[in-house]
Amino acid sequence: MYLDGKGTMVIANELTRLQRLNASGKNKWSAGVVTRVLNNQTYMGVMAYGKSYSNNYLEQKRVNNPDASTYMCVKADFEPIVTEEEWQKCQEIKSRRVSTVFKSANEASALKKKAQHGIRENKDLWGSKLQCSCGHSFRKNRWHKNKGMPWSYGYQCYNQLNNGSASQRRKAGVDDTGFCDQSMIADWKLEMMAKLIFEHIWKNRKEAIDTVCNLIKECYQLEMPKKVNLTGIVSQIERYKNKKSNLLEMRTDGEISKEEYKEQREKIDKALAELNEEYERMLATEKTTKTPDICWDKIRCSLEEMIDFSQTQIDRRIIKKFVSKIVPDGKNHFRWYMNLDGKNTTALDMVTEGRKSHAVISFNEDEEGEPPLHNGTIVWFKDIASLFKNQLQNAGDYAIINEQSNEVDEKKSSIMTILHRLLLTKSANQKLAKIATSK
Repeated sequence: MYLDGKGTMVIANELTRLQRLNASGKNKWSAGVVTRVLNNQTYMGVMAYGKSYSNNYLEQKRVNNPDASTYMCVKADFEPIVTEEEWQKCQEIKSRRVSTVFKSANEASALKKKAQHGIRENKDLWGSKLQCSCGHSFRKNRWHKNKGMPWSYGYQCYNQLNNGSASQRRKAGVDDTGFCDQSMIADWKLEMMAKLIFEHIWKNRKEAIDTVCNLIKECYQLEMPKKVNLTGIVSQIERYKNKKSNLLEMRTDGEISKEEYKEQREKIDKALAELNEEYERMLATEKTTKTPDICWDKIRCSLEEMIDFSQTQIDRRIIKKFVSKIVPDGKNHFRWYMNLDGKNTTALDMVTEGRKSHAVISFNEDEEGEPPLHNGTIVWFKDIASLFKNQLQNAGDYAIINEQSNEVDEKKSSIMTILHRLLLTKSANQKLAKIATSK
């Protein structure tokens, strides 16, 4: 239940409602009891030593050791209840939901005790990834809804939401140190940037699927169904048969009366009937258990759907896995921190221009041949330079584009504004179509 997103109090209330017994044999659960269960490494098959120690030789009082990093963990020889991966995932979720602080430096050094309080985890995808340059997170706000269209959402910095914006303080002539001036961020900008980023870094998606499928076929070991253990129930049946035989001998020798013999005989016959019924059921289960079949076509189809970037939204699991955080810088500049190999983080600077219907999304530092994204169409800068040479000269911005190196300098944002306006004209669209067909 914890892996499904439920909190410790919700789990405790559910276990109490279901009348489940805890380690003390009581059906009363609390959030603290559930937390101790989640922290117990024994459930994943690991024994931890050093959780407590004696204060001194004479008193021999046990003192709890709260520092889990000093525990000595040894692999146990019993079957675990949960896997190590599941246990580690629970610890990651718990660390995100708990904030640890010290009340004072003296108290921290003397008692080495930490004060912990819970943090409400942001379950929204972009809300959990966005982090303002001032260090605060973002809140998701519902903006508006057009007819026949889904709701539009925006994200606002909590610092600005709780303390006011820096611009308003400057207007009032008050010091704006520590206050945020970040404007609200539309969700469609994040979706478009994510689409462009993953299309850029994951070009050979078909080869990636082939590699993954081959690795699965080579490394996957089919888990055979466990055989039903009938030894225990067979031994119980034999024990009750011996009791029945001994009871008959006691009646023959006159050690028990006829009434006592009948009473004990009925109890033994009832227990034997239940055990024989359970034995037949377990035997039938063992015979009907079949080896599961693997459909490789379904696995491949699922992988293709996951990395299909032609949809309006990227698969949420892809973003959660590879995007570490997004830091906005002003109104149109964003820095995406990508964790592609699980170890190193790569920063990508993105720029957005225009409205949703005519948006221009591009990389801030374009490499040679790097395409911007304009309404889902790839447009090369060298084609735009040759097409709009006269218009850009008249606008005074043609010098920004270097035709020899195909690079764009820091004033690229003004080019995007001009191109956005020119691409809306009918003649410009016709000339772009001629260039595309000539290739």
